[in-house]
Amino acid sequence: MAAIDKIYVTELTEQTRSETTYASAMTVDSTEFVANAVYMCWVWSQIAVDNNGRPGKVRWTEGPTQTLIQGSEEFLEYSGPSENTMRAMYFAQFKYTAPAIPVDLNYEHAVTNAVDTIFSDTIVFKAIRLDVGLVENTDWFYVENDDIASPVPLTTSWVDFVPKTFTPGNNNDDWGVIGFAGIDVNSTGISFNARIRRDGTAGAPIEAGMFYQGEGEDAGNAEVLPIPLLNVFTLSNAPHTIAVSCQDDAAGTQNDHRFSTLFILRLNAFEDHGFSVNTVFDPVGTDWEEFPNPLDVFTPTTDPGEFSIFAAGALDVGAAPNNAIVRIQIGGTTNPTGSDVYLGDIDPTDPTDERVSVKIISVNLSGSTDIDFYGRTEDSGADPIWRHNGIFYFSHELAIPDGAGLPPYGQVIFNSADEENRPRYGQRIARGTEE
Repeated sequence: MAAIDKIYVTELTEQTRSETTYASAMTVDSTEFVANAVYMCWVWSQIAVDNNGRPGKVRWTEGPTQTLIQGSEEFLEYSGPSENTMRAMYFAQFKYTAPAIPVDLNYEHAVTNAVDTIFSDTIVFKAIRLDVGLVENTDWFYVENDDIASPVPLTTSWVDFVPKTFTPGNNNDDWGVIGFAGIDVNSTGISFNARIRRDGTAGAPIEAGMFYQGEGEDAGNAEVLPIPLLNVFTLSNAPHTIAVSCQDDAAGTQNDHRFSTLFILRLNAFEDHGFSVNTVFDPVGTDWEEFPNPLDVFTPTTDPGEFSIFAAGALDVGAAPNNAIVRIQIGGTTNPTGSDVYLGDIDPTDPTDERVSVKIISVNLSGSTDIDFYGRTEDSGADPIWRHNGIFYFSHELAIPDGAGLPPYGQVIFNSADEENRPRYGQRIARGTEE
């Protein structure tokens, strides 16, 4: 059976830097990429600076000339008392087309003041190839909005920065949605909000997905914060609009939108998939608590088989700072190793904050495997509540085509004059249409 290509590279050893110029902390080697291939990429890590009054900076670059991957540069300041116990979360999402002669991609970090040191650990790069086995505007959609050259001030009205309208080819397929927004902090007293919305309008969606609300730590140090969002929607074969929407929660010195992306993936394109989205308010304590999810006892159809797992939790922090974190465990072991050591994936600065922690991994599954999704917080006395958590997974093996009207497996019969429309292996006949 056909399978999608994936790239999965991790750096689990802590990397440090005490210079204001960037240096690489992890490299994705050029040999990982296929010339001219199209990839969807996700990156996350845990970072801290030994002076929590100044941000560290992180970015991704391409090749020996260190060409910036647009939208990947963030300036992160965390509110924790010590780099030994607290970390902030770096996250980026981007579509990448490898050049004709592939080059390295690099995770780079630096400080904004040379007397400081930045710490990066649990650096994870994950990519899936989109242009073989999956069909753009049928199995996946991608939208980005680049306002970096002229950042757009947020207002108190919800605005769709990356909307996508499309009509699924099949009825009731499941669609995994990952959103990302990069916000430039201009006020530490005005919260910026973001959410994934389905249908309706930006201000009044039919269904509102994972919600983020946060205030920046320092408006004077060019702080740029990432907002990851995750949801799954089961959609009819009628027109739908999915978007990442943002706003400020009050008027005044407005925060700015810099960059956002939206990736929508048809999970039914894969041999196995599953999801669980929980919007029931769930109090959380200082001990690890399991979220409900469909992976507790799971045996892949293709055994062993490779899987992608996406998980996120949104916490109403109750007090600030009240740091929190999520983790994925496979057979009782945290994956990747060390990703649950530091609190601070959720790093709030205000009691009204609702912050999001995300984990994205690739894993090989064999037999009946127990896979769990957990969360915990620093201070249960602050009455923190998980307001939204979700997890979805899909196999890297593609689904068998529907097969209606097709010749037997292994037999190739087609009209050479209609080569363009001949169905490919791993490609469903029903096609979505982009509006």
